[in-house]
Amino acid sequence: MKNFYFLVILVFLTGSYSIANSIPKDTTLSAEKRLAKAEAYIDAGNFEEAIKMYESLLREDPNNPVLNFYLGYCYLNTTDRKDKATKYLKKAVQDIPEDAESATYIKVIGKTNELDEVPLEAMYYLGKAYHANYKFQEAIDVYNKLLVKIPPKSTDFEVAVKREIQYCQNGIELTKNRVEMEVIPLTVLNSEFTEHSPVLTANEELLIFTSLKEGNKGKQMPDGQWPEDIYVSQKVDGNWTSPKSIGENINSTHNDASISLSVDGTQLYIYKDASGKGDIYYSESKNGTSWSDPVKLNESINTKYKETHASISADGQYLYFISDRTKQKVEGKFLKQKIGYGGLDIYVSKRLPDGNWAEAKNLGQILNTSEDEEGVYVHPNGNLYFSSKGHNSMGGYDIFYATQDDQGKWSKPVNIGYPINTTEDDLYYVVNPGSNRAYYVSAHQNPESKNKTDIYQIGFGDGNFQNIALYEGFLKLENDAQLDSAVIVVTDTETNEIIGVFRPDKKTGKYFMLLSPTKDYLLTYEEAGYESEVDTLPVTRTNSYLERLSSNDLGVTTLKKPTFYADFAIAINDIMFEFNKFVINEELNPGIYENLDKFAEYLINDPSLNLQIDGHCCKIGKEQYNVKLSGQRANFIKDYLVKKGVNAKRITTKEFGYSTPIAINQNSDGSWKEESMKFNRRIEFKITGENAPKVKVVSLPVPDKFKVNKEL
Repeated sequence: MKNFYFLVILVFLTGSYSIANSIPKDTTLSAEKRLAKAEAYIDAGNFEEAIKMYESLLREDPNNPVLNFYLGYCYLNTTDRKDKATKYLKKAVQDIPEDAESATYIKVIGKTNELDEVPLEAMYYLGKAYHANYKFQEAIDVYNKLLVKIPPKSTDFEVAVKREIQYCQNGIELTKNRVEMEVIPLTVLNSEFTEHSPVLTANEELLIFTSLKEGNKGKQMPDGQWPEDIYVSQKVDGNWTSPKSIGENINSTHNDASISLSVDGTQLYIYKDASGKGDIYYSESKNGTSWSDPVKLNESINTKYKETHASISADGQYLYFISDRTKQKVEGKFLKQKIGYGGLDIYVSKRLPDGNWAEAKNLGQILNTSEDEEGVYVHPNGNLYFSSKGHNSMGGYDIFYATQDDQGKWSKPVNIGYPINTTEDDLYYVVNPGSNRAYYVSAHQNPESKNKTDIYQIGFGDGNFQNIALYEGFLKLENDAQLDSAVIVVTDTETNEIIGVFRPDKKTGKYFMLLSPTKDYLLTYEEAGYESEVDTLPVTRTNSYLERLSSNDLGVTTLKKPTFYADFAIAINDIMFEFNKFVINEELNPGIYENLDKFAEYLINDPSLNLQIDGHCCKIGKEQYNVKLSGQRANFIKDYLVKKGVNAKRITTKEFGYSTPIAINQNSDGSWKEESMKFNRRIEFKITGENAPKVKVVSLPVPDKFKVNKEL
């Protein structure tokens, strides 16, 4: 998760310009030792201490071109004194003796390039110094002079210089239009060390972030900071509380970083690098204050390559993430063809009905470039924000956004503009649902940050409000029973499409929903063993962020246990299926896997019970095929229960095809009743045994207008 900035390594060969021999001896510390300490500080990224060493050496030999180069390079890597770099780098270019016999090596883009003259790297960094200080044309002039001096074989160096010229040209255009905004430092969260990767709930009342501050687990690093740990802050009376560690079960002696948070704050995605390469993990809020042990995501997400960042969609169904994989693994094997467009790319994976993640897909070269992409964030409205060193970046990582059309095609990314984007790296940008506020990290807003990033809030004008509505409420069970597998299913009443399945916090019952205005919705509150509650919710323009700055309160919904459940120890729900599918769709059956898991446990604990699973189909299709499909549905459920530990000999399956429908599938004119067919694509349970009366089988709620037998 750490950002490794470009680090130059210069090696002076025998016969090269001698630094130490040209400096008078110091009575306290020799020139050789000061040089060695300075280089060690550079290697550790501690440029402040390196500057002290080089300034000491330059006081004794102010015209030494190599010392001027080093000092200029160090100033270039500070936050508040980049302007000083130009003076020393100009001197390095101008004052190197013509007869100096030397060869210099520089790591520019991953491999070493031999250059014939010492001034070349000084010119390169002089150009970067002008660029860092927004003197784009001066930088371009230096780079153009440098291009004619680069040896023909140094093609990688030439490419790097041309890329810097493009950055400067982009900067000239981007700085012509300034984004109007208010920047507010989140002082209570920030320290003298690095903070980054803020993630928030939809109502902006919970903020989780990463810090490298003193007191973290692990050993102090060479740059004076500690390994990354995750911290939590809550908003109370409009103010953020002092951050606290998220817990020892998540924070380790390695790097642990926050990367994404579900809109309701119950699911946290985490970066961990204990394996040495970086993987993505998942944790759930157990009771509103503590978190479960992190679980590593499956191999569709985590590979032998590096995965660095992720963002979960508002409906929890899509995970966008960053990876530098060059090959894709399918069914346990890596395919031969290469994937990716260069370095770190953006990928997406859809959540499967069983909760795992499907095969990841690269988002393509419209978004991904030959450079690195990083810090992806998907907004509730579907817009994708990310950082990239490509596109029309003005230097390093710039922040971009892209939109997706109805066919799933992404638009060309748009640079969000200056001064949010700078000539340095700009990362970890998240936007609230109304798009009138954003949170990001920067080392450039605070001149005293000493090259460490802090967290800031950006406020935009009212014209940035998005047409989206935030709702929150509480779901309770009678007698204050503990929530278990409760869900709120939201359906568009016009299209009958399920647009989201939201899960309340199991301890508090609080939930959040993000909905598009000017639509009517059906809210179905469900919990296994309780009567469902159904409410209609018209969302108007007045409910959106365009008109209000807070969420809409839905109050408290209480589910009651049916009187006819009183004598039952457990309830198991019959299951619906999609057309021509035998794998469970959890959107059609919210909470079904939790229900099946409990049922499996109950069966294991009561060996007197036996189970018959009946598979059924709708009327579409040939009878022979439907019989086979209904059997596949029954066997899918049987296999699931067996995997959970139920003895297979206690379970029988039967396939009925369309022979016993519970819903009418055709109109009088022979046309299909599409909305009724899901009730016939089903599994029904039959329990036998001594304690069978203690198990309640909950039949599918077929609407009266579709029922085959209206008395059912």
